[in-house]
Amino acid sequence: MRRYTVFILSLSVLAVLMMAACTDGSNGVANSVSQPGDTVYTAEAALSVYDYAPERALVIIDSAVIVGNVSQWWAEKHRARIYGRC
Repeated sequence: MRRYTVFILSLSVLAVLMMAACTDGSNGVANSVSQPGDTVYTAEAALSVYDYAPERALVIIDSAVIVGNVSQWWAEKHRARIYGRC
């Protein structure tokens, strides 16, 4: 009986520790720290499609500026490259 109690207690502690590691502690919501690679709105994504879909590349660049993945200066540079292909 003691083994079962220790086993269940150990699993409970492990579960609590895992939950604490996956939440931010304020309201129990899982961490969702965004990483630069999490979104398709990057300059790399825009430049990968600008050969065959320049309009889509411009939309991606505009969205990347809004999201904050690309500065306005770099966006202008990439737009010039895209317009040069059109």
